[in-house]
Amino acid sequence: MNKTKLILKYGLLDFLAAMCAWGFFFVYRKCFVNGDFNPYYLQFVWNDSKLYLGMLSIPLFWIGLYSLIGLYRNVYRKSRLTEFFQILTVSITGVLILFFVLILDDEVAQYRSFYTSISVLFLLHFLPTSILRIALSSIIANKIKNRVIGF
Repeated sequence: MNKTKLILKYGLLDFLAAMCAWGFFFVYRKCFVNGDFNPYYLQFVWNDSKLYLGMLSIPLFWIGLYSLIGLYRNVYRKSRLTEFFQILTVSITGVLILFFVLILDDEVAQYRSFYTSISVLFLLHFLPTSILRIALSSIIANKIKNRVIGF
């Protein structure tokens, strides 16, 4: 497997995971105002241009962050445990950045809503990203072990 294609696969998985996570988080943020689900707001979510802007720009932010710490280097020599902790660290850092830049100015009834928001964003981003990246790393490691891929 070509190294460039593998990097593109990692990037595509990261982009899709971040896009879905931000989409779900945006819906959560708009519909679960003050802790109660309000389906009335759901009709406005799909017409909000900020949803689509975020679903394109936020994944690019994450890919840039992953590139900065080197998650796209040495794609054949990855330790899944090391990668897990790198993703954990970057996810915490990235969520904090997004929180202070985009979420902190939201109007909420109680400040505790911010704790919930940051936790939901972290889980929505970290879980799919780590599962997809570790799954792809496992497939690559298995191919290397079976000598399908050599370097």
